[in-house]
Amino acid sequence: MAKRSKRLPQMIARGFEIILKSIPADALVNQTGAEEAIQRYRVRPDNHLTSAFSDLLQEINPCIDSKKLQEADVDIALLQVKADLKSWSFQ
Repeated sequence: MAKRSKRLPQMIARGFEIILKSIPADALVNQTGAEEAIQRYRVRPDNHLTSAFSDLLQEINPCIDSKKLQEADVDIALLQVKADLKSWSFQ
């Protein structure tokens, strides 16, 4: 059985919060829905399972109009996630 990570789900949720703040407003078609999906994921007792992550992606995907995103938008969002995660301790 895989070891349950308590921190990884919180890091995933934080990463998605940063991504939502980073992408252009016109690409985020349902900000409230995306934020609620992240909150539900955070408090799920099984959020360490792949199925919970899959559910999160399925809920967030319709909230973002990917056709309005440019490659640079995605690059900026991922760089901001990377910078934020550097402040986390992995010990």
